[in-house]
Amino acid sequence: MEKQHNDYIVDEATRRLMDLTCTPGIDRSENDIDNIILVVMDKAPKLLDGLSSGNQRNLARHLTTRCYSQHEVLFRQGDDPDHYYTVLRGAVSIYALQNTDPTGATDDSPDSANVRDGKFLVQLPPGASFGELSFNADSNHSKRNAGVISDGSHGQTRVQISNPLMPGGGVEDSLIGSGGSSNGITEIEASNIAVLLLIPEYAYMQEMFPRHTKKHQTNDKIAFLKKSIIFGHWPMDQLVKMAYAMKQKVYQKGIVLARQGNRADFVSIVRKG
Repeated sequence: MEKQHNDYIVDEATRRLMDLTCTPGIDRSENDIDNIILVVMDKAPKLLDGLSSGNQRNLARHLTTRCYSQHEVLFRQGDDPDHYYTVLRGAVSIYALQNTDPTGATDDSPDSANVRDGKFLVQLPPGASFGELSFNADSNHSKRNAGVISDGSHGQTRVQISNPLMPGGGVEDSLIGSGGSSNGITEIEASNIAVLLLIPEYAYMQEMFPRHTKKHQTNDKIAFLKKSIIFGHWPMDQLVKMAYAMKQKVYQKGIVLARQGNRADFVSIVRKG
């Protein structure tokens, strides 16, 4: 039986956001929307950067939160995209298969339990967002080009909560039944979960897609690398990792890119010109 969100022990800011977003969007009051925005700005400030007040409020109306146990799969490579994700607490890891078959195994997977999930690429901490690369402007969305798995609380094993028995204390401590402390703050063991904020596809496309235009160039980079003589034979997990690291730079005619004897800090690939 799946746990309810109030069965988990997390920090108070995350708990507040979980409580606010468990209400259907249509039933959220203007005060709820204000509070959701405030908590999101505290937990994941980059998420709302560059968005108008109207965009922020529309997102706050539709976003939800979800808890993922350690090793729980958020989605697999080859799945259809349905949400844009932001890590609020804990961490997640991104994996990619060396081939495009979503059921294919890889010999160099981290452990036997993750053979199906592919090769580890990167771990994302609180505040990091992901999932936008599969969304396309024409709504003909691409399959997920990597899979994501929860790493649980990832070292965030303790949380501080207010003690209701002390001045200024809250009520959560009485619900958990933990002991108090002299300053009104109690530290207890947290649940081993990752908490993520989810923005549904339709809300992401309407409110955020225009801001992420440059990020969507990653799919173009992968296509470019596949056509390259040097990189065309690389496995998909390496192409994805390379595409994330690539930065486009434009040089005007006559500009010196490098001089003989200079230290090599990067590799240049001519895309045009």
